Amino acid sequence: EEQLRHEGHDVQVIIRGEDVPSIDPRRKTVVKLHGDVDSPSSLVITSGDYSAYESGRQPLLELLRGELTRNTLLFLGTSFRDPRLWAADDEIIRRFGDLRRPPYILLATPSARPAVREDDEAARIAQSDFKAFCEELEERDYHVVVLEGFEQAAAWLRKISREFQGARAGGTASISDRILAADRVELRRDLRNLHERHCKKEIDEIRGTDERPAVVPHIAVQRAEALMDYVDENVSHLSPAVQVNVWSTVSDTFMAPLTDRLPDARRCYERGLAAADELPSDDEERRRLGRVGARLHLLEGDAGQAIAALDHEADPKAARLWLWMLLDLGREEEA
Repeated sequence: EEQLRHEGHDVQVIIRGEDVPSIDPRRKTVVKLHGDVDSPSSLVITSGDYSAYESGRQPLLELLRGELTRNTLLFLGTSFRDPRLWAADDEIIRRFGDLRRPPYILLATPSARPAVREDDEAARIAQSDFKAFCEELEERDYHVVVLEGFEQAAAWLRKISREFQGARAGGTASISDRILAADRVELRRDLRNLHERHCKKEIDEIRGTDERPAVVPHIAVQRAEALMDYVDENVSHLSPAVQVNVWSTVSDTFMAPLTDRLPDARRCYERGLAAADELPSDDEERRRLGRVGARLHLLEGDAGQAIAALDHEADPKAARLWLWMLLDLGREEEA
């Protein structure tokens, strides 16, 4: 409201049902469904206020239903947790079915929230909830646009405006379809990035990094099991390279001393091989999986297969592992 006034617009504010008939389409209209702080009696705050909303503010609900029916709505800066929004949308779907205009909603990823960035468990839960929420909206035919943060919203809106102006100038009739298709691709990419960042973070926790040591073996096994479940739930959002990285890491973890998980290590390795089929032969993740496989063969008692798996590898890490295996087997001259 303040921004519209600052830009010189004539603004009318609607906060009560009796205000609805006075709406002037020539003016900028701001509807405050929860009331206005400058009018305390209009505020919807308590559980009683919410319970009495439908009976006491029917004109506002009818206005909301009308806007949902006539226009393509953009939801920006809302969590969409308000049950009245769901109820209004349910009624529009019931009344108009496929003729309803699919709304747009801009959401920020959970990682944009400081509390989520600082808490691993909160991040895992938030990402899972966020994915389910996006899928629920898409099932209702919402066009979901995921941003790293709401500060990106202005750039996204400018992009849509340029698309629309360019299409209108060129006489393109399918601008909404083009925007929809482009942003669905963008949504899939953003969701993939979200899931892949989570997987890479878990891999770093299990394996360790230059800045942080690996977790102790029994914790590593627990995290590896959780990571397996996560990948199974979200495999469609993960690239082959990330899948191979995950299965290499999990298989390697199950081969640690005292874990007694060699059969599980073998199953994870086989899953990594299936995902690696989509990668080029010189891909680093595929090479790493080969080294994991060689160690697995050795622990399973098949030293010949372990060494053969590395015979023609030019990768220095593979060559080092190959030499170590030869020495461990007493084949010093060959080493």
